[in-house]
Amino acid sequence: MRRIFIISLLFLSLSSVFAEYSATLTKHLTIQGGFREALYIQVVPIASQSQSYIMGMPFSIEDSLVQFGYSRYGRQVAQWSLLANKDFRIQIDAPDLEWLKNDSYPNIDNCELPYILTFEYQIAYYPVNSSSPKYETRRFAVRSEGAFGNTPASHAGMTLNTYAQATNGLNIFGNEAVDFGSFVGSVEGIIYFKFDENANISAAPGGDYNASVTIKVVGA
Repeated sequence: MRRIFIISLLFLSLSSVFAEYSATLTKHLTIQGGFREALYIQVVPIASQSQSYIMGMPFSIEDSLVQFGYSRYGRQVAQWSLLANKDFRIQIDAPDLEWLKNDSYPNIDNCELPYILTFEYQIAYYPVNSSSPKYETRRFAVRSEGAFGNTPASHAGMTLNTYAQATNGLNIFGNEAVDFGSFVGSVEGIIYFKFDENANISAAPGGDYNASVTIKVVGA
């Protein structure tokens, strides 16, 4: 049985000025706590209006930031965070980006574009038999269902997990033994998107493309 209690508290910050009025600023703070076995994950898409359209969704599939040869991890499309106090795995179901058929291309039935998702995060945890916590920046990458191209230069030295590995569940700590007697968590992580090498963008028909990606945290 899993229970998570999330309490949102409203804090008021009062700013007084020497004039005929005082200004009141309102800020929000979310406080999270877990009871017994806690497993929590949150994914928040980034709107494309953010930062002058250089991040977020929707985006053009011809955008230079999502091409296989782009020098970095890709375009920032979402933020994610997690909280747990038991051993867990992350399961990711990432079907290829699929074209929504329209009347402008009567001779084309379907078009699927494979891609790579990269998860960057700062995670805090206690190693087993250690009294000092670790706070590290880590990354892992996942190929979509039909992605089997080479590793892009931006991911040199990083393991690109296959679709099958991701759906079975990924251990983001590798071989390190983690003390789950205390909370393990990550906040304000970023998910990056870029196309796989075998995504044929030049032959793709015009229109809308989407993929419903499911991300779960499950007990190991």
